[in-house]
Amino acid sequence: MKTIYFIRHGEGYHNVNNSYHIRAPRLTSKGLNQCDMVKKKLENVKIDVVFVSPLIRALETAFCIFGETSRTICIECIKELISNPCDLRQSKQILVNMFNHVNFNTLYDNYKYNNKESNEQIQNRMKIFLENLRASPFKSIAVVSHSGFLFTFLKKYGSLIGINDIKYMDNCEVNIGVFYNWFRLKCTFKGNNDNLYLNAEKGFVSIFDTHKSWWSAKWREDEFGNNRFQLICMDTGEKENSKDKILSFVDDSIIIDDIVTSNNMCVWEKEYVEGNWFVLNYYMMECLETDSTKTDSKYKLGRLEYDIVKDILYIEKDNSKINTMWKKANI
Repeated sequence: MKTIYFIRHGEGYHNVNNSYHIRAPRLTSKGLNQCDMVKKKLENVKIDVVFVSPLIRALETAFCIFGETSRTICIECIKELISNPCDLRQSKQILVNMFNHVNFNTLYDNYKYNNKESNEQIQNRMKIFLENLRASPFKSIAVVSHSGFLFTFLKKYGSLIGINDIKYMDNCEVNIGVFYNWFRLKCTFKGNNDNLYLNAEKGFVSIFDTHKSWWSAKWREDEFGNNRFQLICMDTGEKENSKDKILSFVDDSIIIDDIVTSNNMCVWEKEYVEGNWFVLNYYMMECLETDSTKTDSKYKLGRLEYDIVKDILYIEKDNSKINTMWKKANI
């Protein structure tokens, strides 16, 4: 799970009286005060990395909020959409001289970086940024960018990070999203083929064949810590109240249940048995009261198994009968 703090730059001189003709505008005194307010707002938040646009107003905003000690990386793909002279950036050398604490290694001047872009070019760099967020090893990320870019990016990808109320952000406004690592759960057992996955649809949980079904359930681990987690399924097909659901075990049946109202919250733990293949062990809630990374066997209730003959998922209590193994598969 990654938490992303999207921040629009503070007020620049180009924001005063629509002075968009100003090139490389700096922050106004009001903009600097806005940065101080955000700095106080985030003072108890540990930011692992700051991604910042190469425009001076964004670099100033990042410096005023996070200082020189934060890991700050300038990336071209989150610059403003070019509409006016204020949206043109300076050369890399000028920026390095002004902000020598920033990592500019991925910024290049060997192309016409101030040319107005086509819609296809804009969409491409937004896709690049999305993939950068997905691939980033950091868990707490600040993104300092611009109104036009952030609006367009969040309108296209906001639903992936839990931001659905999309509007143009005010100067120094902060919008927080959570990026989950969604995956499919592939299974294998004696006599199976390579196309079977754990599915959840309209309250039912099953194993499905990708050659026969269009539905592709997406899962994530909601971690408790110490290798223990809930399994959450994205959008399980209901027309109404189609929210993420939890994999649960109720009345000897594997079901998906509402995260908020469920009284049967499952605690799962992966136990690797063969390469990337693992079994899913099921534990009592009491196991969360222990600090050990290795869960005490007395809390273990069983293991998630699939009966291919009866076509049902169940909890197997016999540790000697490992039949079903699981593996994460990319979406």
